[in-house]
This record gives sequence, structure tokens and C-alpha cells, in this order.
Amino acid sequence: MAYKSILVVGGGISGLTAAVEASEAGSE
Repeated sequence: MAYKSILVVGGGISGLTAAVEASEAGSE
């Protein structure tokens, strides 16, 4: 099983939302 690393640039709601959406897309 392969995992992709995602760097979320930015904090607050926008950064958190991006991280959650990326996780739900199948990436960690």
C-alpha cells in the first residue's frame, strides 16, 4: 500500500479543510 505525503501550506480553517479533503481523497 502506497501513501502520498501532502504538505498543506497555510493554517486556520483553510489549511485544515485542505488537509481533511486530501485525507478523504485517499491520501495521508
